[in-house]
Amino acid sequence: MLDGRQGLSFFPPLWSAEAQQNLSAASRRAVPMAELLGVSRDSCLQFDGADPGFLGVI
Repeated sequence: MLDGRQGLSFFPPLWSAEAQQNLSAASRRAVPMAELLGVSRDSCLQFDGADPGFLGVI
């Protein structure tokens, strides 16, 4: 069970072609929410330079 400080990390990311081909093979694990928000922010900045705002700040 997750608490409010945790979220689920999926690899490969659910939006990727690899995950779409075989979703059941994607690994899942509980990680600190700060880690998820940091990865999300980094991804946004790399993809299009858009900053997701306060939710991306750790």
